Amino acid sequence: MDFIDLLLIFIAGVAWGWYWHAHRMFVMLSRNPRPMIDILERVRDREQEQDTAEIIECQVEWHNGHCYVWNKDSGDFLGQGPDLESAIRGMRGLKPNTEYHIPADLANKP
Repeated sequence: MDFIDLLLIFIAGVAWGWYWHAHRMFVMLSRNPRPMIDILERVRDREQEQDTAEIIECQVEWHNGHCYVWNKDSGDFLGQGPDLESAIRGMRGLKPNTEYHIPADLANKP
């Protein structure tokens, strides 16, 4: 057997396996579509949850030329740096789908 014969056998095997799995999936979904519907509903619910962003109010304090950022509601320390930008970059525990609101009057260095 040369290379072309092996290649043709491989391609035929892949095509047959692809057809067999597609047919099996079609039969499974046509008999009982409920598991796939449940999975798609969970995906949709998670996407809707991700669309709503949490807003955290921040408090900024300036001491000796350093910026300190705190969570205004819980009092948790978020980050520090010589300026506001580096303090934000150095924040610990940044969460996805969260907006950090810093009032403009507190963002300016005194």
